Amino acid sequence: FSKPVEARLTLFAERAGAVSASHMVFGLRSRVDARLPITSTEVATECYQPTEVKFDVKNNFDADTTYQIMLIQETLDTTMPQPKEVARAGKKGKAAQDKRTDEEKDMQRVLDEPFFVAQDQLALDANGTGT
Repeated sequence: FSKPVEARLTLFAERAGAVSASHMVFGLRSRVDARLPITSTEVATECYQPTEVKFDVKNNFDADTTYQIMLIQETLDTTMPQPKEVARAGKKGKAAQDKRTDEEKDMQRVLDEPFFVAQDQLALDANGTGT
């Protein structure tokens, strides 16, 4: 929710008798600037070396709570070029066999999704803390 998002809201008018009605269109843009992080974590590691990061989550509610954990990743462009055979075959409309080694395929998976979450839920007691 912290990055700007745009949307369009259109209200369609219904004609009532002889009165002419116009549709109304609103351009909406989000801007969240009052929500600051409680804490932040900085991690340094060697390039392409996996690193595990653990952090505490506090339940501020007076009831037991289960939190859903999600990691959203956006990849703009892959940094590993396609094999020449695949690129050529794609232009000709033919299916090509991927001749990359298993190591190259694994590296592509790491480049496509460099982060992962080990668990998708965290259950915490009322006012409790967990990792």
